[in-house]
Amino acid sequence: MAENTSELSGIMSRLEQVEKENRALKFVGTVILLVLGAVLLMAQSRTGRTVEAENFVLRDSRGNVRATLGIELEDRPTLTLRDARGLPLVSLAGGEDSFTRS
Repeated sequence: MAENTSELSGIMSRLEQVEKENRALKFVGTVILLVLGAVLLMAQSRTGRTVEAENFVLRDSRGNVRATLGIELEDRPTLTLRDARGLPLVSLAGGEDSFTRS
């Protein structure tokens, strides 16, 4: 009878070890699946993104306008870079009457 008890004790010990390893593998597998899912979702959200506007205004941390991109007059796309006071430093315009000012 003592032999059966020691054999049963050995089996229970090995079963506990297998269950512990099983829980660890499930946890690692779940973490890997979550990370892969997050990576796939982030990768999908970046494709084919378009931003449209009539004008773009770039401001610094103080709220000063540092650059503008828009349409001047009726058909002249213009990019203007400005200094810290908002005064134009450089302008680039396209269209029939294109120009570059600095």
